[in-house]
Amino acid sequence: ERDPRFDMLGTTLAERINSLFKGGLRIYTTVDPLMQRTAEAASREVLDRDKDPYNGFVAVEPDTGAVRAMVGGRDFFDLSDPYAKFNLAVQSRRQPGSTFKPFVLAAALEKGIPLSRSYRGGSQVSIRLDSGEVWSPRNYESISFGSTLSVREATVKSVNVVYAQLA
Repeated sequence: ERDPRFDMLGTTLAERINSLFKGGLRIYTTVDPLMQRTAEAASREVLDRDKDPYNGFVAVEPDTGAVRAMVGGRDFFDLSDPYAKFNLAVQSRRQPGSTFKPFVLAAALEKGIPLSRSYRGGSQVSIRLDSGEVWSPRNYESISFGSTLSVREATVKSVNVVYAQLA
């Protein structure tokens, strides 16, 4: 509505909104309608209570970078929800942290590391890197989940210190 790259839509906000929603524009997208409906249904199924947190995720086709589905919250069109128009998937500017855990887990499983293997827990660990530098990752809000945890427990609880060691 305000991006100068789209001045051809009009000079005022009212003109731009009219062009966008009533002007007969053809907008092409890479979103797959079936994948989108599936993503939205999965979100509703997993986070089905009013007090559940909002969620956001994006399904991207690795070979092309095409976005096939995106969920940014609960219901974008819910007029009673003050957060409905805030898209967690693209507007939250959060660190990607836990999104890398499935890739670390897949690599570990491919190398034969079982889900039952235990690693040091605690709120923070120190890991000496090949360069000699010490990396000291910690859990979100420095929470300790116990002195040792299995890969399975660390996955359920999204424990950063175990995943750092697993990596």
